[in-house]
Amino acid sequence: MKAGIRVVIAKSFARIFYRNAINTGLPITRNYTLGNEAETGEVLCIDAASEAFLGTMAPLHRTILEAGGLTAFNRSGQQIPQPSAPPRPMTVAEKILAKASGVDYVAPGMLVYATVDRVITHELTLPVAVEQFRKAYGSDAMPCDADRLLFVADHTIQIPLIRDDWQSQIMVEKSAQYVKELGIKHAFLPPAPFTSQGICHVLFPELGLIQPDTLVAGTDSHTSTHGAYGAFAVGIGNTDLTEIMASGRLLLEVPQTIRVSLTGRLQPGVYAKDVILYLLAQVGENGFTNCVVEFGGSLAGELSADDRSTIANMTVEGGATCGLFLVGKLRSDDAAQYKQHMTFDLSALTPIVAVPYSPANGRPIGTVGDVPIDIAWVGSCTGGKLADVAAAADVVRGRRVARGVQFIVAPATLHVMHEAGKLGFLREIIEAGGSIAQPACGACIAMGPGTTVEGQVAVYSSNRNFKGRSGKGQVYLASPATVAASAVAGRVADPREYLRTP
Repeated sequence: MKAGIRVVIAKSFARIFYRNAINTGLPITRNYTLGNEAETGEVLCIDAASEAFLGTMAPLHRTILEAGGLTAFNRSGQQIPQPSAPPRPMTVAEKILAKASGVDYVAPGMLVYATVDRVITHELTLPVAVEQFRKAYGSDAMPCDADRLLFVADHTIQIPLIRDDWQSQIMVEKSAQYVKELGIKHAFLPPAPFTSQGICHVLFPELGLIQPDTLVAGTDSHTSTHGAYGAFAVGIGNTDLTEIMASGRLLLEVPQTIRVSLTGRLQPGVYAKDVILYLLAQVGENGFTNCVVEFGGSLAGELSADDRSTIANMTVEGGATCGLFLVGKLRSDDAAQYKQHMTFDLSALTPIVAVPYSPANGRPIGTVGDVPIDIAWVGSCTGGKLADVAAAADVVRGRRVARGVQFIVAPATLHVMHEAGKLGFLREIIEAGGSIAQPACGACIAMGPGTTVEGQVAVYSSNRNFKGRSGKGQVYLASPATVAASAVAGRVADPREYLRTP
């Protein structure tokens, strides 16, 4: 909008981008039919206020757009009717949204105003949201319930370790100021320079701040992680955060649910990361678009919390609203309606590697070929949990990292670092020639040690390998054990070659 763009038209949009456009008042449509201009190459001139354009939108989205965005709409005092859907069997996700919306039943496609139990934010987003909040509601405005806000500085604080850029420190300082002014008690600021208390998606469950059968929103696409703990967890934008601060509620559309049953037993050397990379390879980047992925089956019930969070985290790479494991009291009704049922027997699954440049480019490791590497990085909200550090340490124990390879392990929280130290994992990694980075998001988003430069090849345990996301090199995605095995081999390597026999 600042660049002068007046309207956006495309065949499809990521859910969070579509929401952000509507929330900020940017005209956007998925269904507008282009005229001959598209064929003739003439300049396309569209009146975004025309009935032809606005008629392509959902009525409520149109109303919000005409008001000038979500904040303007809310300030206008317009009321959104919140009727209950007719009685019907519901999935767990639908039951959570019905409870949060104060109605007996919801159905896919309904727009609901739901009360949020927890909202997660960090230093990249809190200052922007607070400034929007105060501009809209007054310089002395206070959140309706600061106790539901969870803040941690985790995304950008390691930038000065890799380049001369201190703007991130200014954002942390601003955040600390706003945390104090707004009375946010669940706030976790850096205990030392360039060190986070933990990555939000690992830290908050670790502290018991995420509960099953609740609605969790976060200004981060990987908020889906918290579905591992039975929460309906959805990524939002800054304007949504602003309005949650004002009202405690989130406007969202009830999604359809896809049921994914995981069965069989994982073989030695195969981990939760291999499971989700395999699933994404089967369904593609759009296979879960705008749906809740409800996990069930015998294997799902045996997974640890760390394993569940790895899988739930990366459902968003298939376009999902969230990935949900049924660990709370709620259960889907027997006759609940699903968009699709999928069943995967994972007994014969082998380690999977996603080649550049998509998490959905998963291949069995035996088909990847000979890929020499420069960096092996174990970390991020997906790959820096205690189980991940343990798997990496198990592979490198008594071995040496290949000459010329940087092997970096970044525990996801200070608690994970502490426990990994007590259990001897960090010593084993250091003795093998690896290094330990402070807890933070880091290389995953090109904001810490392990970020690639032009010409480098890396294997990461993180969740995305899009071009440019983690620097200028190529990134392969794999389990922490595969990353560690690759560090020892100097090339992408099968961790089963390094497993200890009893």
